[in-house]
Amino acid sequence: MKLPYKKALNQGAIAGAGIDVFVTEPTNPTLDLLKFKDNVVVSPHCAGVTVESSARTARIAAQNVVNGLNLNVR
Repeated sequence: MKLPYKKALNQGAIAGAGIDVFVTEPTNPTLDLLKFKDNVVVSPHCAGVTVESSARTARIAAQNVVNGLNLNVR
């Protein structure tokens, strides 16, 4: 896997990185990017899991059901 972050971190082009999603999950625990312990934060694909995002998802899903029942599908 080619990671532009690795080169940018090595060259000092960026000070750090926060990563929540990988191409393959679960990711390989020996991934080179994980060796940057001081300036890389990796989370288990959960950054979008918040009370707000869950509420918004529920509202959108409910509206889609209403639209479908009214045959107002987009």
